[in-house]
Amino acid sequence: MAKKFQYMGSAQIVEAIALREGLQFALDTSIKGLVVETNAKGAIDGLKKSKSMSIEVEIVSKDIKQLARKACCEEFSYAPRKCNWPANVVAKFALRVDVFDVWIEPPPPPPPRAPHPSWLSPYLEEDVPSSL
Repeated sequence: MAKKFQYMGSAQIVEAIALREGLQFALDTSIKGLVVETNAKGAIDGLKKSKSMSIEVEIVSKDIKQLARKACCEEFSYAPRKCNWPANVVAKFALRVDVFDVWIEPPPPPPPRAPHPSWLSPYLEEDVPSSL
């Protein structure tokens, strides 16, 4: 899923909103039993209450927790960027799209000037679970 947001202040609020959007998408498409990995350490720390948050992030975090219960989200975990590189690639892709773009299989069409037709596939193939 790729969706462009207008600048909304801190990176932490944007990361929290992206988590909320992803959970809402999962609910809307009846995807259950999620394990959410993100390199947004601030958002994960905020959800686990190990870090103080702005009021805006706290409000979005409450939404995330409610959606997570409904979607039977089993876990939120921090994954360093090197362990979740496809997410970084998709985030950069979202900067170049003007519409909400969703795909399950196969990857979305390549952005202009992509290095090869299946631009996301190599990143997905090299993706390493953070637990390894």
